[in-house]
Amino acid sequence: MNKTYIMLLVFVSTAIIISLLLPRQHTIKFSYSQGEEWAHDDLVADFSFPIQKSKLEYNQDIEAAKERFTPIYIMATEVSEGVKNMFAQYLSTYDYQMSSSDMLNEFKSSANNLIDSIYGAGVIINYNLDTVDISKSGFIRVVENGELATMSLKHIYTLDEARAVFESWLNGYMSAKEVGDIHEYFTANIIYDEVLNNTEMSDMLATVSSTKGFIPAGSQIIKSGNVVTASTLQVIDSYKQEYALRNGDTYSFTLLLGNFVYVFIILAISYIFLSCFRKEFSKSMSNVLFILFIYILMVAMSYGVSKFDNLNLYIIPYIIVPFYVVTFYDIRMSIFEYIAVLFLCAPFSAAPVEFLFVNLFTGLAGIFIMQNSYYRQKLFVAVGGMLLIYNLSFISISFMNEPNISAMKWGTLIWFPLNIIIFLALYQLVYLLEKIFGFVTDITLFELCDTNHFLLRELAEKAPGTFQHSVQVANLAEAAAKEIGANPLYARTGALYHDIGKTENPQYFIENSTSEFSLHDKLEPLESAQIIKRHITDGVMLAYRHNLPSALTDFITGHHAKSLIYYFYHQHVSKIIANGEQVDEAEIQKHFRYDGPSPVSKEATICMMADSVEAASRSLKEYTSEAISDLVDSVIDVQLSEGSFEDSLLSYAEIMKVKSVLKSKIETIYHVRIEYPDRK
Repeated sequence: MNKTYIMLLVFVSTAIIISLLLPRQHTIKFSYSQGEEWAHDDLVADFSFPIQKSKLEYNQDIEAAKERFTPIYIMATEVSEGVKNMFAQYLSTYDYQMSSSDMLNEFKSSANNLIDSIYGAGVIINYNLDTVDISKSGFIRVVENGELATMSLKHIYTLDEARAVFESWLNGYMSAKEVGDIHEYFTANIIYDEVLNNTEMSDMLATVSSTKGFIPAGSQIIKSGNVVTASTLQVIDSYKQEYALRNGDTYSFTLLLGNFVYVFIILAISYIFLSCFRKEFSKSMSNVLFILFIYILMVAMSYGVSKFDNLNLYIIPYIIVPFYVVTFYDIRMSIFEYIAVLFLCAPFSAAPVEFLFVNLFTGLAGIFIMQNSYYRQKLFVAVGGMLLIYNLSFISISFMNEPNISAMKWGTLIWFPLNIIIFLALYQLVYLLEKIFGFVTDITLFELCDTNHFLLRELAEKAPGTFQHSVQVANLAEAAAKEIGANPLYARTGALYHDIGKTENPQYFIENSTSEFSLHDKLEPLESAQIIKRHITDGVMLAYRHNLPSALTDFITGHHAKSLIYYFYHQHVSKIIANGEQVDEAEIQKHFRYDGPSPVSKEATICMMADSVEAASRSLKEYTSEAISDLVDSVIDVQLSEGSFEDSLLSYAEIMKVKSVLKSKIETIYHVRIEYPDRK
């Protein structure tokens, strides 16, 4: 399938995903607040709806219901029999001086009757009184033999009271020593049932209404120009809530279609922007996938936060988007993509204009501070600036919307420091994104430019001539890239590594030769050409082995494009002619051309130009301004004629600027001086 069609398919798929994540509720979006005049048309109820209580009112009703709740206990009827049996067992251990057996039986009977009386009234543990707080009502409900009855606490013994009554009676028959610890036999027979109470409490609270009135259809809610009072505000909010429920979270065809068209327009403009103004990015699938990944990530975060009433969208650091994009691309693209993300996420906000205003200006402030800065401490300056802009922009737009300072939502300001903390955490993912999508940051380029890097150190040791050539090419490429507004650091780094493949066979390249003898003298021209070409594949293998970014591999494969290896090609053709054979130039050139591809990025193209010019300049017999100018023109004209610039993003005007820089720098390298007049 054509690459363009694949990208379009990816864009459409992304549009579908994002449109499904967007809010699926039809809502009435009015801008209003208590104390302001109603700036819209008369609001009339299209349907009947209940007035919702405020959270405070509802919570007060819940607390009142809890206070009215009478706890439930279970009457354990078998407890009294157990106490009587234990008491009888206790008596059997003592020999009491009773005048007759009838008196002893009467004593036991009286004890049992007292126990039955006490437990008939009920015995409850003191601890339960503190646990369920039944002191206010003075009543409990008791389940006895399957029947529920309400009992007054006045007629129920606490465990301490029951023991005291029984011991007081015993003291009429026994000494205190004989009574002993008889009270330990007493236990409660009215037991608190936590499960039953929780169930009853839940059922009761479920009956507490969340509404406090009713508005019939056709009623006027508020008239245009009237002040929004507290009671009117509650009615309007209830109307909006009922409207959302009636037209709510459903897959309405019109709603989904509207979401899709909205998202598709934003993504289509993004695609057109990339195709027209950032061709180098639109040609790479990883670049496109990265942008779409950012879109989906921020929309998904907005979707998640919108599901929690206690969270605010301002906790999401949308400002991370321009920082990600400017890290891998440029400031112009970062601004465009940031605006696109904000418009994609704005539908999640109840106040889209405020949302766009606050986030847009904060993000712009951040990237303006950070632009063209390679120093990490600048990040903290940007963070401080963004936190300040967050607060100022929110306060300013609140002053515009609210009637007085007291009406402002000051609590919103707490989300901005949290936003910044999350931003700093997400900023650390730059390295991970760099590896996933094959990008190269300026920090990585700085590290790779270090000549102590293993590959560059090995190039300097094994192929010192090639190393010096690479350094010169890097200087030329950096200057040229800076002149046309390309990335000079990227151009320099790519140029340093473009010839690393020559470390495999350094002696076959003339810049590394230390004698007049050449190894190519013993080889056929075709063999020599294959060895020369091999430094491209060797370079790619070294780059892969040492985990160089794929962006630098483009410099290795593209710095010769599909140019002809002239020296050995002419040797080969000369031999054929000398042997009287027919020369098929098209067929022969296939074996003496580099495999390409032609460079695409501006930086890789500049490296190709600088490489050829620097190598050719070493063969000049005299270094005059005219000779150098002619050399640069001829080398680049040959590249133009061979089609080496066909895929390049360099414009003709930029090529001319690069030629001018190369001429100036070559003159500086070889110290070209003006010719002074004779003093005679």
